[in-house]
Amino acid sequence: MALFGNGLLQALLATALAWQAQAMFDGQVLAPAGDYRSALEYAARLLLLSVLIALLRRRERIDAELLGQLYVRDLRKRLFARLLRSQHASIVAQRRGQLLIRFVSDLNAVRQWVSLGLARLGVAAIVISLVMVALWWLHPLFMLTVGGSLVLTTAALWRQGVTLRQAIAEVRRRQGYLAANMTEKIAAVSTIQLFGQAERERRRLARQNRRVIQAAGEKAAAIGSLRAITEIGAGLAFAAGLLVTALLVSEGQASAGTFVAVFALIGFLSTPLRDISRVHEYWLANRVALANIQRLMCRIRPLQLAEVAYRDSAFSGTLVFDELSLEGSLTSFSASVEVGRRVALVGPNGAGKTSLLHAIVRLREADGGDIRIDGVSIRDLPLEQLHGLVAYVGNDVPLLRATLRENLLYGTRQVSEDALPCRRSFAVAVSTNWFDACPRAWMCVCRKVASISRRANVPAWPWRGPC
Repeated sequence: MALFGNGLLQALLATALAWQAQAMFDGQVLAPAGDYRSALEYAARLLLLSVLIALLRRRERIDAELLGQLYVRDLRKRLFARLLRSQHASIVAQRRGQLLIRFVSDLNAVRQWVSLGLARLGVAAIVISLVMVALWWLHPLFMLTVGGSLVLTTAALWRQGVTLRQAIAEVRRRQGYLAANMTEKIAAVSTIQLFGQAERERRRLARQNRRVIQAAGEKAAAIGSLRAITEIGAGLAFAAGLLVTALLVSEGQASAGTFVAVFALIGFLSTPLRDISRVHEYWLANRVALANIQRLMCRIRPLQLAEVAYRDSAFSGTLVFDELSLEGSLTSFSASVEVGRRVALVGPNGAGKTSLLHAIVRLREADGGDIRIDGVSIRDLPLEQLHGLVAYVGNDVPLLRATLRENLLYGTRQVSEDALPCRRSFAVAVSTNWFDACPRAWMCVCRKVASISRRANVPAWPWRGPC
């Protein structure tokens, strides 16, 4: 509402400025020679109106940016919540670079549409409507000719938008490929070096760079065409206003003040007209971005989540596998593990050992059968309760980029000094000598996750209770 009120005030002030300019010129024509006082008064009013319009435009920019940021904040939170409630396997199957593009570049395109597109479109619509009314008040021909110019310009912009949408989609696609490749190769620098493929990867990167540059050039050409159409439209409106003014002056129906007022209003329309061209660009980019995000969400399968939690005291710990099937590894697997038993999973690579562990903590969904804890299906347990009952320790669970203390206590709801005795357990798990030689290691930031994970017996599982 603040933006619409801002647009209304801008249009009213622009109309007042045009009327003041008309009164100033008509008054000076009739004023006696040497009377500059009235001219200075008119000039002061015009300056005041111009300053007020400038301040309103500044406020419009602030309100529009805040609107876009708040909208994208809510959208980002919803997307992240959707990601956290999705099947782990479907997330891992996505390329990390393209995931980053969705959460950064595409959301930025959505923000630009809301802040610089939708907000400006609302303000521009109000401004143009009231300026058209003011032109009609001066003479209906002004409104018809200038309005016709704006309609033709808008139609040309819409037609050019088809080419721009294709160019934007191609740029996003090429950028996604480049980001995915760079993310993968940066994480595998040692592999590239060991196999001597540095030159091959440089050539591949060069090809991707050329394709991104080519696509960006085509996008820039399409945007340039939009700008050119806008400038032609502004020139057409100016020429139409000039032609009508000349006709009316020749017939004695317009004065010098009318001429000034008309071109003050047309000049004020130039900013909304340019905004409309940018609005079309932002709208197309927003459509491409939302389509990309929607495709990503369709590829990431949601988890079946339970909402009602059981009492933890109802569970003793008996684990039952009932005709469990995991595509590519297990078929109709049935077994039970009683409380207090230790079970070793033994088998060749690909037999399904890790997949079975993933299925217990729902990092992978079963394709058939069920897993139950004390008769309760894990699908009927909220994720937080399931992960509170079952602890999974594996080398495929990465540590966070945080201190050792923060990683070890990550699963606790509140990290307190009472949990600090855990550091001695970690010292034993890793190396007592190494820990004693580095007293501040407890507060060191984990950067080399793999080396810590391999040396620790409990590499990535955060403590939830007393050590």
